[in-house]
Amino acid sequence: MSDMENHPKIIVIAFPKSGTKSMNKVFTSLGYKVFDFFQIPAFWESFEAYGKKKISFSEMAKRVWEDNKYDVLIEPAGLYWHEMSQIWPEAKFIHLYRDVESWSSSLENFCDILCDLPKGSQLEHFIFSPMGKMMSPTAHEALRRGLQPYVKYISGYPCYLDENVTSETNEVWHAMTPRKHRMFHADVMMNAPKNRTLFNYSPTHGWPKLREFLGSELIGSAKLGESDEFPHENKNVNTADFAKTMFDVSTEEYDAKVRNEIIEFMKKNGFECKKIVT
Repeated sequence: MSDMENHPKIIVIAFPKSGTKSMNKVFTSLGYKVFDFFQIPAFWESFEAYGKKKISFSEMAKRVWEDNKYDVLIEPAGLYWHEMSQIWPEAKFIHLYRDVESWSSSLENFCDILCDLPKGSQLEHFIFSPMGKMMSPTAHEALRRGLQPYVKYISGYPCYLDENVTSETNEVWHAMTPRKHRMFHADVMMNAPKNRTLFNYSPTHGWPKLREFLGSELIGSAKLGESDEFPHENKNVNTADFAKTMFDVSTEEYDAKVRNEIIEFMKKNGFECKKIVT
């Protein structure tokens, strides 16, 4: 049975590169506890257990989101929004839409850059090489078994989590990329709960549509909701820099474990390192 008191209040249905990071900034600015892409690795065991049908979706939801009292879910809700709509009948959904041409171009460019990150880069060390497993077995397993399947099923790309894939082989038939867009949004329009979904929303629409749909009880302070200034994130972010931050935000327990494993590995090899506090 789902925990109605602790279940998320707002769920964003979206493909990557559709404004998800802007929505994160919006709800973070309103004081909500947000679950997004960077939190996935810390919970990879639950995602894998559900993916392999070892636990039910409601069991996974309780472990990952309800027990940790997340208010807003962004990624990986694009993969699980249908199940979420069934177990959380009071949650509201925001469907992000971006035109097919700009979305296709943005996703392809993003994935191509990540596929061709230089050898020796942070991701290459953690994911592909034996060195990565020795530096932090925790991060190595989380990225391979948590993020790799998610990226495959949400975007249809092997992307940067397969050492044998380059920008030349990541998308073999580029003409097929728009089909992913049509299939995803057709599914949402047909199956998302009509009475509690804001369809075809874009961060470019700003506050008015959000304020009208969510209402004052969810949007927070009236001043925040009435402001003409709308938070935007990741508009022109460097893709390589995005990849470097993959290990900076997850959960305190996961981050501490990964950090300590790296520190111990470096010590064994004659190097001293510590977390920089800013």
